[in-house]
Amino acid sequence: MMTWEHAGDHMASRSALLKLISNDPTGDALVEALARGPMSIYHPLAVAIYAPTPDRSALTRRGSFGFIPSTRHESVPVTWDYPLTRAFLTGEAVVVKMGEIDDRYPLMVGWAKYVRHGEASNSDATILGLPLVYAGTAVAACTIVCAYPDPWSWFDYAFMEGICAAMALWQRIDDLKNSIPVEVSVHARSRPLGLSERQQRVLQLLAEGKSNSSIARSLGFSLSTVKAEVQIILELLESKSRTEAVTRAARVGLLRTDNVPGSDSDISMSVVESSES
Repeated sequence: MMTWEHAGDHMASRSALLKLISNDPTGDALVEALARGPMSIYHPLAVAIYAPTPDRSALTRRGSFGFIPSTRHESVPVTWDYPLTRAFLTGEAVVVKMGEIDDRYPLMVGWAKYVRHGEASNSDATILGLPLVYAGTAVAACTIVCAYPDPWSWFDYAFMEGICAAMALWQRIDDLKNSIPVEVSVHARSRPLGLSERQQRVLQLLAEGKSNSSIARSLGFSLSTVKAEVQIILELLESKSRTEAVTRAARVGLLRTDNVPGSDSDISMSVVESSES
């Protein structure tokens, strides 16, 4: 078991794991680093991390090290009684000796054949199911097969809890990263191509066929202000005319279409090109 003699070295390796997480590693890279670093004292033979589907009905593999690829274990329904799924559902670590698997987890009979290292069939090998918890919610789960015959102590559980917290952070970062494109898209739509709110309003009225003077009256601006804003819009949209600017804006979805009847060509035809009006 881990002792205070090991604590310094493994605190350092855990810090290295956190640094790796900050560099946005793949799931495979993360679990390999886990096996070769903080977990090395437990002689890990295989490690895999699984994340829940949106409806949390199954766990899908996000990263794997030491396991033989198997379509059977790409996605695991949470109704399958595995140490992995039990840990995810209960939020508690599950530790099982390989020799006890057949009796305690019948669905896992013959499971050792999916581990590359032959020691997995040893009855003294241990299978771990570990929940990865963030803000009180299981965001993923990890399964580890290790050639570690000793009984687990409170120190071992405490150490693994810290490792799991780091891996849960990785999963949470990945979840947020996947949601960023949508948020960026919404933000870009609110300030497209650097257009100010005033310029967006002017652009919309241009698309509705309004003249400069009509836009000035509608928005309460001076005619010179509207002309200046139109010129900036042309530059930002890299257009030589108002019609071209509106057409480009429509094609990339920068215009509301509820007040603009017709197709892109209809929009272009409605634009008043005269900068004097």
